[in-house]
Amino acid sequence: MKGIEIERLARIHDFHEETTVAHMMNEVHDKLKFTDYIQF
Repeated sequence: MKGIEIERLARIHDFHEETTVAHMMNEVHDKLKFTDYIQF
C-alpha cells in the first residue's frame, strides 16, 4: 500500500515539475516577444 502511495506522489511531483518548466518557458518566450517589440 505504501509503495503505491509513494509512486503516486512521485508521479504527481514529476508532472508538477514538467508544468513548472513549461510555464517558465512561456514566460521567457513572452519576454523575448516583448523585447522584439521594443527593438522594432
